[in-house]
Amino acid sequence: MKYEYGLTNYFLHELGNNLSSDNSLFDNENKMFDSNMNEEDRINLEINKIKNISDKYNKCLDNNKDNIKDIIVCIDLLLGIEVSFKSNFINISMDILEDDRLSKIYDIETDSYEDTIKESDKILKIVIKEYLDRIVHC
Repeated sequence: MKYEYGLTNYFLHELGNNLSSDNSLFDNENKMFDSNMNEEDRINLEINKIKNISDKYNKCLDNNKDNIKDIIVCIDLLLGIEVSFKSNFINISMDILEDDRLSKIYDIETDSYEDTIKESDKILKIVIKEYLDRIVHC
């Protein structure tokens, strides 16, 4: 699923899709990459994908950081790029879902589905941005 229906829907879809069975997380991550690629090549591919879309996060994208895959996942979410590092996404999701501000999503009252998604996405983006700031200063 792409971002067609908003970040919140994408986030929840990815969460469910990668926890649907014991092997789904690894199977889904392996589908995102050429099987001959090593970890460094995968990271470089994702960094280049981000840089091709935006230079806003260039200073955050240091291959030598221990948590570079977590950083990439956060930036992917914020830029609307399909998340490739599924296992890192699941780990980040656990932290993001603990944020109390996400409970406000349930209280959103709007006149349309699109407005509800926009408001939900605003909240989720704030939480993800703050999470990104905690793991790297950029």
